[in-house]
Amino acid sequence: MSGCGEGFYTHQYKTSTNKVYGVDIAKETIKIAAKRYQQCHFSVGTLSKLSFADSYFGWIVSVYAPILETEFTRLLAKDGFLLTVTPLEQHLFELKTLIYKQANEHDTSKKPIEKLTLVEEKRLTYHMHFNGSDDVLNLLAMTPFAFKASQALIKQISSMTTFTCQADFVLRLYQK
Repeated sequence: MSGCGEGFYTHQYKTSTNKVYGVDIAKETIKIAAKRYQQCHFSVGTLSKLSFADSYFGWIVSVYAPILETEFTRLLAKDGFLLTVTPLEQHLFELKTLIYKQANEHDTSKKPIEKLTLVEEKRLTYHMHFNGSDDVLNLLAMTPFAFKASQALIKQISSMTTFTCQADFVLRLYQK
């Protein structure tokens, strides 16, 4: 799994008969993943040049990570699958408006994969309703927005009793 973070999604794919690999550029999150999910293989690396042989994987999953078509195509075995999960325009927009003076929608102008066959595409949009601040703070911590959050914003979120935020993303399944 590319951009595997702390390994939660990567671990979901582990069975008794397969090998599962997770790669992330963040050394500290890979340490957490490796300790938490010892039956998976984790390594620090950049997605643009992964240290696996050509045609090594039957599946690649990329959740909210950069889609690097050339590298993913190189790594996929013949008839292999690539599953991507990418944000759409309104994904977490309400959270972004708390952080940025001028919150922008996600840019979806980048073309999806062109060299693989699109098997299926599903858009998933729903509202998440939070009662209390703990889950909102956890959501914030899972995003790149966390690095932009000021102490004043953390305090503001901590005092919230309710919050609603939209999830808006697309899942695409490709085959080589």
